[in-house]
Amino acid sequence: ANFKRNDDGGHSYVYKQAESPEEEALCKEAMEGCPVEAIGNDGA
Repeated sequence: ANFKRNDDGGHSYVYKQAESPEEEALCKEAMEGCPVEAIGNDGA
């Protein structure tokens, strides 16, 4: 999993960067599905 949840703080965060095309696709899917657009991609 690339994201983890902090239930005490009420937020999620990137746990590790994508290391495969499959993980990149899942991260992109999460970014597109984020209801508050809190996941970004700076292209780095």
